[in-house]
Amino acid sequence: MTLAIANLGDRATERALRAAIAVAGVEMVLVDDPAQADALVCGVHEPAALTAASDAHRDLPDTQIVLRVPDADAERRRAQIPFVPGLASAWIVATSASPGALAAVLHKAATASTRRRQLHMLRREINQQLSRAPGADAAEPEYQRQRQLERSERYLATLLAHAPQAFVAVAPGGEIHAWNA
Repeated sequence: MTLAIANLGDRATERALRAAIAVAGVEMVLVDDPAQADALVCGVHEPAALTAASDAHRDLPDTQIVLRVPDADAERRRAQIPFVPGLASAWIVATSASPGALAAVLHKAATASTRRRQLHMLRREINQQLSRAPGADAAEPEYQRQRQLERSERYLATLLAHAPQAFVAVAPGGEIHAWNA
Protein backbone atom coordinates (compact mmCIF):
# COMPACT_ATOMS: atom_id res chain seq x y z
CA MET A 1 0.00 0.00 0.00
CA THR A 2 1.31 3.44 -0.94
CA LEU A 3 0.84 6.22 1.59
CA ALA A 4 0.13 9.66 0.12
CA ILE A 5 1.67 12.74 1.76
CA ALA A 6 0.82 16.34 0.83
CA ASN A 7 3.10 19.25 1.61
CA LEU A 8 1.18 22.36 2.58
CA GLY A 9 4.34 24.00 3.83
CA ASP A 10 7.39 25.75 2.48
CA ARG A 11 10.40 24.46 0.54
CA ALA A 12 12.21 23.44 3.74
CA THR A 13 9.28 21.20 4.63
CA GLU A 14 9.30 19.74 1.12
CA ARG A 15 13.04 18.99 1.37
CA ALA A 16 12.49 17.32 4.75
CA LEU A 17 9.61 15.26 3.32
CA ARG A 18 11.63 14.12 0.31
CA ALA A 19 14.49 13.05 2.61
CA ALA A 20 12.04 11.17 4.88
CA ILE A 21 10.36 9.43 1.95
CA ALA A 22 13.79 8.37 0.62
CA VAL A 23 14.63 6.54 3.87
CA ALA A 24 11.12 5.28 4.69
CA GLY A 25 10.75 1.53 4.96
CA VAL A 26 7.32 1.76 3.30
CA GLU A 27 6.22 3.28 0.04
CA MET A 28 5.24 6.94 0.36
CA VAL A 29 4.66 9.53 -2.33
CA LEU A 30 4.21 13.29 -2.33
CA VAL A 31 0.90 14.38 -3.85
CA ASP A 32 -0.23 17.88 -4.75
CA ASP A 33 -3.92 17.46 -3.93
CA PRO A 34 -4.69 17.42 -0.18
CA ALA A 35 -7.91 15.51 -0.94
CA GLN A 36 -5.79 12.55 -2.09
CA ALA A 37 -3.45 12.62 0.90
CA ASP A 38 -3.36 10.40 3.97
CA ALA A 39 -1.28 13.03 5.81
CA LEU A 40 -0.91 16.79 5.39
CA VAL A 41 2.37 18.36 6.49
CA CYS A 42 3.21 21.99 7.25
CA GLY A 43 5.14 24.14 9.70
CA VAL A 44 3.46 25.96 12.58
CA HIS A 45 5.13 29.21 11.53
CA GLU A 46 3.10 29.22 8.28
CA PRO A 47 -0.35 30.70 9.02
CA ALA A 48 -1.70 30.13 5.49
CA ALA A 49 -0.57 26.49 5.56
CA LEU A 50 -2.10 25.98 9.01
CA THR A 51 -5.41 27.37 7.78
CA ALA A 52 -5.28 25.15 4.69
CA ALA A 53 -4.51 22.10 6.86
CA SER A 54 -7.36 22.91 9.24
CA ASP A 55 -9.80 23.44 6.34
CA ALA A 56 -8.72 20.22 4.63
CA HIS A 57 -9.09 18.30 7.90
CA ARG A 58 -12.61 19.70 8.33
CA ASP A 59 -13.58 18.48 4.86
CA LEU A 60 -11.61 15.21 5.14
CA PRO A 61 -11.64 14.31 8.85
CA ASP A 62 -9.78 11.03 8.35
CA THR A 63 -6.74 12.81 6.90
CA GLN A 64 -4.05 13.36 9.52
CA ILE A 65 -2.09 16.58 9.99
CA VAL A 66 1.62 16.59 10.81
CA LEU A 67 3.02 19.87 12.12
CA ARG A 68 6.73 20.64 11.99
CA VAL A 69 7.66 22.88 14.90
CA PRO A 70 10.93 24.49 16.00
CA ASP A 71 12.76 22.35 18.54
CA ALA A 72 12.46 24.93 21.32
CA ASP A 73 8.71 25.15 20.69
CA ALA A 74 7.90 21.43 20.45
CA GLU A 75 6.85 20.73 24.04
CA ARG A 76 4.76 23.90 24.30
CA ARG A 77 3.00 23.07 21.02
CA ARG A 78 2.31 19.51 22.17
CA ALA A 79 0.61 20.95 25.25
CA GLN A 80 -1.38 23.55 23.28
CA ILE A 81 -2.48 21.59 20.22
CA PRO A 82 -5.33 19.62 21.88
CA PHE A 83 -7.12 22.95 22.42
CA VAL A 84 -6.82 24.27 18.85
CA PRO A 85 -9.99 23.64 16.81
CA GLY A 86 -9.23 21.83 13.56
CA LEU A 87 -5.73 20.88 14.68
CA ALA A 88 -6.46 19.10 17.96
CA SER A 89 -5.42 15.70 16.67
CA ALA A 90 -2.32 16.89 14.79
CA TRP A 91 0.97 15.04 15.04
CA ILE A 92 3.93 17.15 16.21
CA VAL A 93 7.48 16.63 14.98
CA ALA A 94 10.52 18.85 15.62
CA THR A 95 12.05 20.54 12.57
CA SER A 96 15.43 19.02 13.46
CA ALA A 97 14.04 15.48 13.45
CA SER A 98 16.09 13.09 11.37
CA PRO A 99 14.61 11.89 8.07
CA GLY A 100 14.06 8.48 9.69
CA ALA A 101 12.18 9.99 12.63
CA LEU A 102 10.03 12.10 10.30
CA ALA A 103 9.37 9.03 8.14
CA ALA A 104 8.22 7.12 11.24
CA VAL A 105 5.77 9.89 12.20
CA LEU A 106 4.51 10.13 8.61
CA HIS A 107 3.99 6.36 8.51
CA LYS A 108 2.04 6.36 11.79
CA ALA A 109 -0.09 9.34 10.73
CA ALA A 110 -0.84 7.97 7.25
CA THR A 111 -1.60 4.52 8.66
CA ALA A 112 -4.01 6.06 11.19
CA SER A 113 -5.68 7.93 8.35
CA THR A 114 -6.07 4.76 6.29
CA ARG A 115 -7.45 2.85 9.29
CA ARG A 116 -9.96 5.62 10.08
CA ARG A 117 -11.08 5.70 6.44
CA GLN A 118 -11.59 1.92 6.48
CA LEU A 119 -13.57 2.12 9.73
CA HIS A 120 -15.82 4.84 8.30
CA MET A 121 -16.46 2.71 5.21
CA LEU A 122 -17.27 -0.23 7.47
CA ARG A 123 -19.62 1.95 9.51
CA ARG A 124 -21.46 2.97 6.33
CA GLU A 125 -21.78 -0.68 5.33
CA ILE A 126 -23.09 -1.58 8.78
CA ASN A 127 -25.65 1.21 8.62
CA GLN A 128 -26.76 0.01 5.21
CA GLN A 129 -27.09 -3.51 6.55
CA LEU A 130 -29.01 -2.32 9.59
CA SER A 131 -31.37 -0.28 7.45
CA ARG A 132 -32.33 -3.61 5.91
CA ALA A 133 -32.46 -5.36 9.27
CA PRO A 134 -34.75 -8.32 9.98
CA GLY A 135 -38.36 -7.30 10.29
CA ALA A 136 -37.93 -4.43 7.84
CA ASP A 137 -39.88 -6.44 5.30
CA ALA A 138 -42.38 -8.92 6.70
CA ALA A 139 -42.62 -10.69 3.34
CA GLU A 140 -38.92 -11.58 3.45
CA PRO A 141 -38.35 -15.27 4.20
CA GLU A 142 -37.07 -16.06 7.69
CA TYR A 143 -33.77 -17.54 6.49
CA GLN A 144 -32.95 -14.32 4.58
CA ARG A 145 -33.66 -12.21 7.66
CA GLN A 146 -31.44 -14.54 9.71
CA ARG A 147 -28.59 -14.26 7.17
CA GLN A 148 -28.93 -10.48 7.20
CA LEU A 149 -28.79 -10.38 11.00
CA GLU A 150 -25.70 -12.61 11.06
CA ARG A 151 -23.97 -10.39 8.48
CA SER A 152 -24.81 -7.25 10.48
CA GLU A 153 -23.43 -8.87 13.63
CA ARG A 154 -20.17 -9.74 11.82
CA TYR A 155 -19.80 -6.16 10.58
CA LEU A 156 -20.38 -4.81 14.07
CA ALA A 157 -17.93 -7.30 15.62
CA THR A 158 -15.28 -6.32 13.05
CA LEU A 159 -15.85 -2.63 13.71
CA LEU A 160 -15.52 -3.08 17.45
CA ALA A 161 -12.46 -5.31 17.14
CA HIS A 162 -10.59 -2.73 15.05
CA ALA A 163 -11.78 0.43 16.76
CA PRO A 164 -8.97 2.44 18.36
CA GLN A 165 -11.37 3.61 21.08
CA ALA A 166 -12.83 1.59 23.91
CA PHE A 167 -16.42 0.42 23.54
CA VAL A 168 -18.42 -0.93 26.44
CA ALA A 169 -22.03 -2.17 26.24
CA VAL A 170 -23.82 -1.36 29.50
CA ALA A 171 -27.35 -2.48 30.37
CA PRO A 172 -29.79 0.10 31.78
CA GLY A 173 -29.14 -1.34 35.26
CA GLY A 174 -25.38 -0.68 34.90
CA GLU A 175 -24.35 -4.27 34.18
CA ILE A 176 -21.56 -4.59 31.57
CA HIS A 177 -22.55 -6.96 28.76
CA ALA A 178 -19.66 -6.61 26.27
CA TRP A 179 -16.47 -4.67 25.55
CA ASN A 180 -13.68 -4.58 23.00
CA ALA A 181 -9.93 -5.00 23.51
